[in-house]
Amino acid sequence: MTKRLLIGLFFALWFPLTAAAATYQALPNVAVGIPDLPASWQMTTEPIDLMVEHIAEHVKEAAASAGQYISDRQALKAARERLKREELIFYNEISKAYILVSFEARGDDESVPTKEDLKLSAKYAASGVEDEGWEDTKLRFMDATTKGAQLVQRFSIEYTYKGDRGLFSALVGYAEPFWFWVYAKDHGQDSADEAVIEGIISNFEVRIK
Repeated sequence: MTKRLLIGLFFALWFPLTAAAATYQALPNVAVGIPDLPASWQMTTEPIDLMVEHIAEHVKEAAASAGQYISDRQALKAARERLKREELIFYNEISKAYILVSFEARGDDESVPTKEDLKLSAKYAASGVEDEGWEDTKLRFMDATTKGAQLVQRFSIEYTYKGDRGLFSALVGYAEPFWFWVYAKDHGQDSADEAVIEGIISNFEVRIK
């Protein structure tokens, strides 16, 4: 039985219904709905060490490129500040797979985004995350729908990093009056993670009060 078939079977068994089963509060007036998390996954609103260390590396690289030096402690502090923008983080502590969810209210002087605006935003997001030293990247944009959102664009990037296969999946969407981003990273360390991430992204709901 192939790996894809096994993942498909796991997905069918774990997500027999497409409706979201669990609700998490992202902001006082914003909640998200996703399928129930398996035992290996958990939710937090605090940056996890893996993400902090990864962002800190980029902070130090950016400083070095600008001819500046910052200590590890300063880089870690800057990384934690940057990651405070993520309202919800779902992750598998063992495999290090994770999903980031963040919202940002549309400014009073900003017009309601169009479908083309959203596609452009998704392209910028994709170009940003591709600059990670990944190799053999395969970028795909896909049509998608998200309950509670007026507009949504999905994309994924298959890649190889230090010989290991990885998959980055994302939603960029708009649910009046909020832009939202769902970024998921599967490092390929747990064969079940791909189905978990697919189930969450496919059944993601936005609930605005």
